Amino acid sequence: TQYDEMGKPIFLAGIVFDITQKKEMQLELENKNRILAEMSSMDGLTQISNHRTVVEFLNAKINESHYDEKALSIAMFDIDNFKKVNDTKGHVFGDKILVDVARIIRDSIRDTDLVGRYGGEEFLVVFPNTDTFIAKEIAERIRNNIYLNEFEEHQKITVSGGVAQYEQGADVDFIDRADQKLYLAKQRGKNQVVSEVSE
Repeated sequence: TQYDEMGKPIFLAGIVFDITQKKEMQLELENKNRILAEMSSMDGLTQISNHRTVVEFLNAKINESHYDEKALSIAMFDIDNFKKVNDTKGHVFGDKILVDVARIIRDSIRDTDLVGRYGGEEFLVVFPNTDTFIAKEIAERIRNNIYLNEFEEHQKITVSGGVAQYEQGADVDFIDRADQKLYLAKQRGKNQVVSEVSE
């Protein structure tokens, strides 16, 4: 800046940088990183949470339960006779069934719940701040919605489910307890949900 003899500025020089392109590149990079983060947390086929993400979510809710002592429940679901579907209709058809079942489960749960593909044709649903009774009701709604759904080629699809509630300091693994109830539902004839309060 130049000043006159009275001390008033008469000339000002400066440099202006146009950072539009740099800012656009930064926003594009942030967007790509967000997309990559979403992709790494989602199951590629069903577009619900993958195994790692749903287990991490469950572990976070278990840690929260240690502090706030609020109820926490989960449900394990398995598509009944899925191997037979793959063997008779093919894996492409089987994949469509997995996508439809995942969608039905996602649409049947609350905003606070999370469903993930646990592996193969098995799904894990986490119910924060929820006891076994309410979790069983939601699990029954899921089972019934799948049972009533019109799948491709009029294929009848059912699921079996097991529900368990988290217990502080329990020796048996939380997921394993739900899995045991799922196995019991299979033994009892499939297309049903078994919980620790329904035995």
